[in-house]
Parts: sequence; C-alpha cells; structure tokens
Amino acid sequence: MKNSLYGFLIFSSFTASIAFHSHVNADNLASSESFDGSTGAGQFTSKQSTDAGGTTYTLTGDVTITHVKTTSPANTSCFKNSGGNLTFTGANHSLIFEDIISTAQGAAISANTDAKTLKMSGFNTLAFVAAPQATTGNAAVYAIGTTTIKENKKLIFGKNHSTAAGGAIHCAKTGATEAVLTLQQNASMLFRNNSSATTGGAIHAEKFILKAGGTTLFENNHATQKGGAISIAGSGEISLSADDGSIIFKGNTITDAGNKVSNGIHVGTNGKFAKLEAKESQSILFYDPVVAEGTADSNLEINKADGGTSYTGSIIFSGRYIESPHKRMKHVSTFTQPLTLSSGSLVLEKGAHLKAKSLTQTAGSKVILDQTSSIETKENIDIKELWLRLDDFNTPTATCISTSGNAHTITIKGPLGVFTDQETFYDNHALAYSIDQEFLQLADKDITKISLVDIPQAVRKNLDSHSGYQGKWSIDWKTVPGSTNAGVTTLGTKTATVHWRPTGYIPFGGSQEITTPLVVNTLWGNFSDIRNLERTVESLAVNSLCSEGFWAAGIKNYLYSNSPAENYVFQHHNAGYAIGMNKHTLSENVFSAAFSQLFGKDRDHANGHVDHQTLSGSFYAHHVGSLPMLRFLCGGSKNCPPELQASPSIPVIVNAQLSYSHSNNHLTIHHEDTTKTTGMWSNYSLAAELGSTFVYTLSKCPSILKNVSPFVKLQGVYSEQRKFSEEGLRRCLFSSTYLANLALPLGIKIHGVCPRELFAYDLSAMYVHDVFRIDPETMTLFLIGGLAPWTTHANNLATKAIVVQGSGRFAVRSNIEVFAEGNCELRSSSHSYNYDFGAKIHF
Repeated sequence: MKNSLYGFLIFSSFTASIAFHSHVNADNLASSESFDGSTGAGQFTSKQSTDAGGTTYTLTGDVTITHVKTTSPANTSCFKNSGGNLTFTGANHSLIFEDIISTAQGAAISANTDAKTLKMSGFNTLAFVAAPQATTGNAAVYAIGTTTIKENKKLIFGKNHSTAAGGAIHCAKTGATEAVLTLQQNASMLFRNNSSATTGGAIHAEKFILKAGGTTLFENNHATQKGGAISIAGSGEISLSADDGSIIFKGNTITDAGNKVSNGIHVGTNGKFAKLEAKESQSILFYDPVVAEGTADSNLEINKADGGTSYTGSIIFSGRYIESPHKRMKHVSTFTQPLTLSSGSLVLEKGAHLKAKSLTQTAGSKVILDQTSSIETKENIDIKELWLRLDDFNTPTATCISTSGNAHTITIKGPLGVFTDQETFYDNHALAYSIDQEFLQLADKDITKISLVDIPQAVRKNLDSHSGYQGKWSIDWKTVPGSTNAGVTTLGTKTATVHWRPTGYIPFGGSQEITTPLVVNTLWGNFSDIRNLERTVESLAVNSLCSEGFWAAGIKNYLYSNSPAENYVFQHHNAGYAIGMNKHTLSENVFSAAFSQLFGKDRDHANGHVDHQTLSGSFYAHHVGSLPMLRFLCGGSKNCPPELQASPSIPVIVNAQLSYSHSNNHLTIHHEDTTKTTGMWSNYSLAAELGSTFVYTLSKCPSILKNVSPFVKLQGVYSEQRKFSEEGLRRCLFSSTYLANLALPLGIKIHGVCPRELFAYDLSAMYVHDVFRIDPETMTLFLIGGLAPWTTHANNLATKAIVVQGSGRFAVRSNIEVFAEGNCELRSSSHSYNYDFGAKIHF
C-alpha cells in the first residue's frame, strides 16, 4: 500500500510538469495594438515571449506598427521570442511593419531559440517595409529554427537591410537542429529593394523551400558579397516550385570590383538545388544568374514528377534585362550538379550561358535556345528535342553547345526546330527574302564525339499554321576538325546553316488587311473615260464651224471617288490623244468616227497603283429633221412676246453613238518589306447612246446667243474586268466581274456663232440619273491559303449627277479651226473632269 501511494505521487508530479511545460501562451492582437511613432519619441515597447510552451498571437483586427524610432528595451525586436514555438495567425487581417530603427537581430520579429519554430499564416497582408530601414539594421525577420510563412494573400518585404546575411529574412541554425525556411502558397509575394552588407540581399537560409501560390517576384535586391536575392549557406539546399504562379528574379545584384553585377541566387560551397520545377503554364524566370559553388554532384531532375503532380512548365535563363555591350555571355549561370530535364521546357535566351556537370534531356521535354545563348558542360550532353529561336537576321550569331572535359560526348537527336512564342515572328520583313545563316554550332576537342542522330534536312516549326510570311526551313551541316598548335587547342565544330525560302504571306489582319477595291475600281475609270470620249466626239460632230473634216485632239481625264464607309479613296487619271473624221451628207446626216489612245495611272489609299493603256473607238451619227409644231414654245397663244418669236418649225437632231474600249492594266503594290505584288489583266467596255435635241432659235436675239437646245438622252455602259492572278508573296486571284449602267440625262444647251462665223461656242448643263445599275464586285481568293474567299466591292458612284460642259472653236483660216472643250461631273461620292484641245481641217 505504501509503495502504491509513492508511485502515484511520482506519476502525478510528472503529469503536472508535462502539462505546465506544454501550455501555449495565447495572445490576441487587436487594432488598438497599432503604433505610429511619427510624432513624439516614437518609442515602441517590445512584445517579448519566453513561455517554454510557445506563444501564439492571433489578430482580431488590422495591426500597423510604423515609425519606430527606438524600442524598449533598446534595440530589441518588436516581437521577440526566446521561449518555445512562436506563431502568428492572421485570421484574414493585416500585420504591417514599416520604418523601424533597430539594430536587433530581426527588427520586426526574432525567434532565437534553437529547435523552435516560427510560423506566420492566414494574413490578408503581411508586410515588412524598411523594417529595419537603417544601414545598422539586421534583417526584418531573424530565426535560428525552422520558419514557415504560408497561405497569406499578400506577403511583402521591401527596403529592409542587414549588416549581416539576409536583408529581409535570416534563417540559419546556431545549434545542432536544422533550420528550414519555407515560403508556401502565398497568393502574392514580393521581395524588392532589400539589401545586405554581406550575403543574401533578401534571404539568407540554410535550407530554403519556396512553393509559389501566386506570382512571386524578387526584384532589385542587393548584396555586397554574394546572392543578390538569395544566399544559401554552404552544404545547404534550395527548392523552387512554381506551383500556382511564376517565380521571377529580376534586377538583383552583387558588388564585384566596385561594380554592381547581376546575380540572383548564390549557393555556398557544396550546396545544391534539390528541386527546380514549374507546373504547366507557370515559369521560373532567372533574369539574373544563378551561381553554385563546390563539388556537389547529386543529380538535379528539373520538372521531376512528384507523386501524382506533374511539372511541365518552363525554367528560363535570360539576360534580357542585363545591360552589356555584348550579345553573348551576359548571363552566366553555373551548376555543379548534373542536370536532367525530365519534362517541360529549359529555355535560354538573350545572352544566357548555362554551365553544368552534364545535361541529359528526357524525351517529350524541350530545350529551347536562341541565337545568343549557349550551353557548356564538363561531361556528356544528350539532347533529344532541340528548338532554336531566330531573332536577329542582320548580325546573326549561332547557338553554341560545347563540352570541355575529357569524358564527354555531344548527342543531338531528332529534327531540329524553329521555335517562336508568337506568330508575329513571321511578320519580320527579313522573312520576305531568302535567308542563309549559321544556326547551331556544336563544339568539342574530339569531333568524333559529336553525334547527330536522325536529323533530317527539313526543319520543323512549333507553329503548325500561322499568319505572316509562309515558307520552308531547311539545314545543312559543315564539319571543321579541331587542332592544337603551340599548346593552344581549337575545338572542332559541326555547324548547321539554316535556309529559309519564302513562299507567301498571310496577313495578320485577315482579308481586311489586303482588301482594296483598286482592281475593281478600274471599271469606273473605264466608265468615265468612254463617256468622256463620247462627249468629245459628239461635240465635234455637232458644234464645229464646219461639219466635215479631219480633227485631232489631246485629252485629259480625271476621276476621284471615295467610300466613306470603308475610307477607301480611288484616283483615276490619264491623258492621250484622239483623232477623228466628220462627214455631212446632203440629206442632213452627220457621221463621225474617232480613235483614241490613253495612258494613265490609278491609285488608292494604300501603296498600290495600276498603270493602264486604253484603246478606244467611237462611231457617231445624227440626222437633222424638223418638228412641225408652230410656235412650239408659245403654243396657240396670240400674246407670245416678240423677243421669243419662234420659227414655224423646230429642228430636231436625233443621234446615236456606239463606242468600244480595251484597257491593259498593270498592277503594282509596294509593301513595307520592299516586296511587290504585281498583276496584269484586261478590261473591256461597250457604250451606246440614243438622244434627241430640239434646236430652238430666238429670232430677236443676236446670233451669238440665238440658239437654245433642250435635250434628252439614254446612255448605257457595260464594262468587264477579266479574271486574273497576282504574282508575289501576297498574291490573290480576282474573279471576273462587270459594271452595267443605264443613265437618263436631261439638259439644256446654249450655243451660237459670231456674225463673221469666226467663233462658235456652246454651254450645256444636264442632270443625270442612273436609272439602272449593276455595281461591280469581285470574288477574291488568297492563293497562299489561310483565308476564306471574300467579296471585294468597288467605290460605287452615286446614281445622281450634275454635269456642266462647254466648248469653243475659232477659225484660224477658212479651212482650219482650233477648239477646246471641257466638262465637269459632280456626284455626292465623286467628282471628275475632262478637257481636250485640238484642231480640225475642213474638206
């Protein structure tokens, strides 16, 4: 009984001791705990925890601690833990530290107990800005045990500084227990403008695990010695996983020989990368170099599957933002480990150079290099799917892959490929022409160690279809053996030269980019020309001082039209000559025949024009009769004014005209890439006219103003464009089309002759209504493919017009007269004019 009591007392004492030591101190932080020292002494009383069972701070509101000038006790962390585990729970509130002056290890938070943890999670915003901001500071967060910051919506470290390692976070053991820093599943994470007087501008850790839960950016951090953004202690390790967001290192630097040099991560002697992985659509972007020191040689499997989780994203090394006068070697990243690309893509660009012990690629993954990038290993290189970017066609360089050790081989397998992220690559004007340039160079001391396996001459593209320039890529190889001379070894090379042969161009803007009504608008130019010719022939047949004779004239035509809906402008102008002959019979019939040749150019709002030559012929005839209508104008009135005394009968001119033209057209379109699209085709036009003119003579008026002639006409024009195909990279096929127009002009003419019959003139004005029309439109087919056929409409003229025309003739001698004529046509959508001048010899 006595022994049982003794045992009970011992057990009760042990249980109480365990309960005492495992008790966790819980403390709520409300908004009232906020501090702003911008006024007054700015002294903040440090919150210190020493409970062996640990301390948990839970936010019940947003807490901001700013402008801390001093702390009490002096130079102490705002939150200092020297007991058990330290935990901060955000409960979706924000905790912000800003502008803190303290020389403590961890101006904001410190956890200095070996084998104890620091955890921060669940914050809306967790921010450390200039905490500390002074150059005497010693990081914002300082821990010697495992530290985990996870599942926060925003995590920000900015403008923090340390005189030791890790400008924002320092996490390294001082005792025997390993200290692991884990940043995990933070929806947004930013480390910017942090600095260290030694290593790790943002972070210094023994073992660092980063699993991105959103975009993670290390930008413009600086360390005086090593690790512009992150430094890993010797024999430590780092794991980077872009799970739900990309990880970006940009603008991070170290000081080297007094100059700032780009550097993102430094792994100390015999340290290593444990993981380097990105999920699909995510990337790890090293715009700053990575440097690992020592001899760690455990294999790094990039994008290795983890259980049921696959990683198929991109690991990118790029010198895009590094300023350098050189294209190559701007960004040199060094791994002591063998590298295996298990999945996804390994990308080098913009002067990136990757050094590793060896590189092995697993089938199904991609190695993507640009012209300025290179890979160098000490041992084997085995690449099974190589894609190369081409960006520079003016001063091109070749991608370089080389080995420098003794036990080594280079093996490149499968077809090479031209890789582009965006199809706008194929809008480069250089691709409008043939290209021949060095593409890839493989280098080794022993040329027999370079193996090309199943590499065809044809080069594939990662874009099966694309807009822009179309063509074919191919390669051929040239081998140059290595040599040694005076102790200097020159590596042997196998160099691939790439050849591009363009076959066409597909516009990025679809058919709208190349749609222009220039071709179909030429029908309206033919329409205007043949109508102007008919007016000239009729005027010389009706209004000459003498009806019979030969005549010749120089002709100028101009037409301008626009389409407000499409903003297309069309200009047609030409010049040439016409010759003809008039014959007046005894039976008051006049016949006239004429031939014309015109040379001109059509233009539109783009860079295209059409040179054309038009041959035309016209036959005109009229008969002069009389209309037995006494006092036609006054009718039966007995009060007709004497000034308007009419002739007992009214002369009537009934005319008919038939015309034909043939136009040869030569199309040229100049493009920005200096290439041309050309085409040739013919247009045909047929015009007919019937008209009637009443010649009314004013007996009391001077002869120069004596005749007034109302008239009415029926005019028809048919113009046809023949089917043709263009030549060039942007060639199209245009179907046949035609224009048909039936017009009804109504007008009046005033004409007269001076008493000595040395001078005659006529002036007329008419209203024209196109009573029937078939507007031209052509079906356009892009011969390169990639676009569905489309209909191209012309800049169709308005159906109503006002025409004013006139002419004058002067008798130089009894059998020679000179003349000049002109007309102007106005429509709401266009205007045109024509003039001619010449001479006529009477029979």
